[in-house]
Amino acid sequence: MGYGLVQVPRACWERSSYSELLTQKRFDVSKIKIELEEAQEKLSQILEEVRHINRLVSRSNELRRFVDIIIQKCPSLHNEDLANVNYDDYANGRDDITISRSSLVSVHGKVISAHTNMHRCQVLWDITVSDGLDLEDWVQMKNKEYRAESTLGSIKYHSRVYVIPTLLKSIAVLFALMSLVIIWSEMVFSVKHPTLTICAILVDVVKKPAIVVVSISYQYAYLIFYITRVKI
Repeated sequence: MGYGLVQVPRACWERSSYSELLTQKRFDVSKIKIELEEAQEKLSQILEEVRHINRLVSRSNELRRFVDIIIQKCPSLHNEDLANVNYDDYANGRDDITISRSSLVSVHGKVISAHTNMHRCQVLWDITVSDGLDLEDWVQMKNKEYRAESTLGSIKYHSRVYVIPTLLKSIAVLFALMSLVIIWSEMVFSVKHPTLTICAILVDVVKKPAIVVVSISYQYAYLIFYITRVKI
């Protein structure tokens, strides 16, 4: 929970600076690129194993239908290549005895896992690169004089370059103050008299329980932020 108390205001403040976001995106791009290359290499190794099994199991073998199911789970680019194998040369299939149903189940799971992981890395790569290029454009537009061709373009430019960053910084300061209030309240929670909890003092003064609702809502927000950032 302490992580969320610190990171929620920090995340809002960092998002207000396009240059910092761009630096972070460049780091993310390099990291995701490595993950994508590793996922592609892993998938290629598993597909090579599938090709080997595809050549070993002849059409007459009872395990042939399971091999065909595995081939269907392979990416579409490799599916046709795996399916178009001349089985006539392997009709007698002496190596069929080395293939078992349990090994095919294991290969089937590896194919699904590797394909899913590569697809995930590819989607992350596309999204991160797209966001990075968009941020790069806004950083360049902010650093030089920009003339919008229309009123709508001018409104979009000023809101994106000036209004939104200022709003995010204001929200970050507000969240930082709320985090300090919660930390202070936790420190003096056991003190019954005098009342030192800021939320309790505000409720007594303002006479509106909405302050407690806002405080609890913020605590839920940073708790959810913490849960979504933790890798289980």
